[in-house]
Order: sequence, then structure tokens, then C-alpha cells
Amino acid sequence: MVSDTKRCIFIHIPKCAGTSVNRELSLDSVGFSGHSPLSAHLKYLKLGYFSFTFVRNPYDRTASAYRYFRKLKAGHRWYKRNKIISDAANSMTFLEFVNHITDFQKLMRREEGSFESGIHLQPFSYFLDTPAFPIAYVGRFENIQHDYFNILSRLGFPLKRLPKTNSTHQPNYRPLYVEESRNTVYNIYKEDIEQFNYSF
Repeated sequence: MVSDTKRCIFIHIPKCAGTSVNRELSLDSVGFSGHSPLSAHLKYLKLGYFSFTFVRNPYDRTASAYRYFRKLKAGHRWYKRNKIISDAANSMTFLEFVNHITDFQKLMRREEGSFESGIHLQPFSYFLDTPAFPIAYVGRFENIQHDYFNILSRLGFPLKRLPKTNSTHQPNYRPLYVEESRNTVYNIYKEDIEQFNYSF
């Protein structure tokens, strides 16, 4: 996501409050997706645009993705684009869903029942994929208002609270987990967990 007038790049990692950020800053998609990785923004990085993103505890993010897909049913505006994973999530326990994450991650083509649905479950490294041009600012979902204020300050804008949009957040993700699902999520997102010092 990019804004020429604001000279900023936002890397929208799914289930990290990106819809709210996008709406507040009126950003435009780059390439084919609102979730395009940093490498799709090289033109703007080379022009010196300020780049930022938000990350989220992978255990919480996975639980949020599960709830998100379960709320998509026939008639929902995003159902047809996410039918494969949504139908699966609605027929699965959370443990079963977690055990199929690596299968869901492969759904990255535009095909019937999936408009690259797997992007919702890709690790942070999929989006932050330009070592030569590291992201300038990484905010955390857990500190979203504080970090959003920091971003507005960097952009020179008045401070304004970020409203919730498309939220499936619930206070505690832990009750969904058992030891097996906890270990599976750790193994899939080990790099994210360790790089950003997250824990269960």
C-alpha cells in the first residue's frame, strides 16, 4: 500500500489491523494485492518513502485468522474469494485448522474459491522480503495506538486514534490452544516468534 502525497509505504500483513490503517491513511494498492510484499514497492523505497508495517503475536494472529475464516459464509462479501479455507475452517476445530496451515499457505493463486487466500497465513518474512531495503518502522498490534501515533508523528500528521475495522480480536487466544496446536504454530512461525520476541 502506498501514498504519493504522504510519501509512505504500508506493508499490510493480514490480521494485524491493516484494514484500519489503510482506511485512515487512504492508501492505494501496489500491484495485484493490498497485501503486496515490500519487494513490490522498490520504486517507492528508492525514492525514500517512509515504510512501515504492523506485526502481531503469531499465536494470536493464527487464532484471529481462524475466527475470520469461520465468519465468512455464503453471502459475505469476501466469501467467494476465500471459499476453500472458509469452508474448511467452518468444518474444523482449531486444532484441525492449525494442522492444515501449511496446506492453506499453498493457496496463493487466483482460482475458484481462493483469491490467494493463503496470504492470510504467510509468515512475516513473506512480506518483509527486501534485506537491502529493511522496513523503517515495525509497529506491534499489541501497542497499536501508541505505535500508530508514532507513525503519524513521523509523517507529520496530527495524532488521531485508530478505529477498529474488520476486527475478530478477542481478549484471550490461549483457550483455543492445546499443546499440539501450540507446538505446531511455534514450528510454522518460529522465525517470526523469535525475531520479534513473542511468546505464548
